[in-house]
Amino acid sequence: MAKQSASELLSQRGRTTVAPRSDDISEIISKPLESEPDKSVSQPIKSDATDLIGGWKEELEGLPAIANFMLRVEQDIKDELQSYAKKQGVTAETFIQAMWTVLKQNPEQFKVVLAEASKHHYRRSRAAELKNLITRASKIS
Repeated sequence: MAKQSASELLSQRGRTTVAPRSDDISEIISKPLESEPDKSVSQPIKSDATDLIGGWKEELEGLPAIANFMLRVEQDIKDELQSYAKKQGVTAETFIQAMWTVLKQNPEQFKVVLAEASKHHYRRSRAAELKNLITRASKIS
């Protein structure tokens, strides 16, 4: 028995053939419209869909609104934060949101975080200042 190629195996797998497709739109236009829709196909009742959508809208109104918030962080912290959040099955944004919520309830930890934030703010301000100085100096020389 000779070994068959993958294409031969695929062509001999016993699938049913489908009638060739016609791209001629005149056939579609010339067909008369059915006067009555097929009763065997279940049609959704519009009022049920409206009730369902209304329920979803009410639930959505009860949830907090979500806003876009551009957040710039140091690259290594971003990588660590995203990696940790992914391992926990949450997004970095929801993780930061939860940290904020917990910190607001703990004034002592809040002070520690603010002190750390001041250090990061100083470093970022200094980096921005140095970039500006380098750009200006390179234009002069």
